[in-house]
Amino acid sequence: MAIFSTLRNFQQNSSKVLSNARKNDGIAYLTSRGKPVALLMPVTPDNFDDISAELKRQRFAASFRAAQTDISKSGKSFTKDDVNQLIATARKKRKK
Repeated sequence: MAIFSTLRNFQQNSSKVLSNARKNDGIAYLTSRGKPVALLMPVTPDNFDDISAELKRQRFAASFRAAQTDISKSGKSFTKDDVNQLIATARKKRKK
């Protein structure tokens, strides 16, 4: 069973929200105005690297799918330099 918590509730009861997440599927979904804004997942030293790597893979996959959609909508062919520019732009946006 998924755990949902508002940001305000999380600020006031973070230990309880984290404890409930551990007891259920291991994830708490934090919401603001009814929309998800963050995931809270307990980690251990043993699984931290694996979870971090998987999140990075998923973020890359989402960016790649978005780039594919942009390319297909444009109707033109892209060069390797065009793709590298899209990647650089996405990285700059993420750092802001």
